[in-house]
Amino acid sequence: MKIKKQKKSEDLLCGEDIALEEYKLFVETTTQVSNQRLRTNSFFLSIITALITAFGFLVKNPPETIQYEITLAIIAIFGVLLNIIWILNIRSYKRLNAAKFASLNKIEKQLPFKPFHNEWKELQKTQGFEKYFTLTRVESFLPLVLMLLFIVLLLFSI
Repeated sequence: MKIKKQKKSEDLLCGEDIALEEYKLFVETTTQVSNQRLRTNSFFLSIITALITAFGFLVKNPPETIQYEITLAIIAIFGVLLNIIWILNIRSYKRLNAAKFASLNKIEKQLPFKPFHNEWKELQKTQGFEKYFTLTRVESFLPLVLMLLFIVLLLFSI
């Protein structure tokens, strides 16, 4: 069986086609990173919620066999540390997403339409109550508040 050899021009994708395929790949990986970011946030929130619940349970039902104040302090310190790790994780995802979008913007220069570049320009125009806050800024607020809560709980336990 003989295989027909295609013409050279059909074998190679043109530059715009390659850019479009790279673009699609980067959009897909950016979506995957965003989904992982959400799962990571849910993970931290679940553990921290469990710690707050454990703290409240111990306060309401103090065990008689151990000094529960030490346990409360350990839970509070662990909560503070987890929130610090969570904030560092959010910042790491921010850097990763920034690199991915920088790559997308470079590829978009080769394409006729630039959706991410245009979207970013529109978001930067917003003012006042409609001002766009980056996801990282909004996302970091919760761990900061929870870290303050754990600091208060630590002071309560001492």
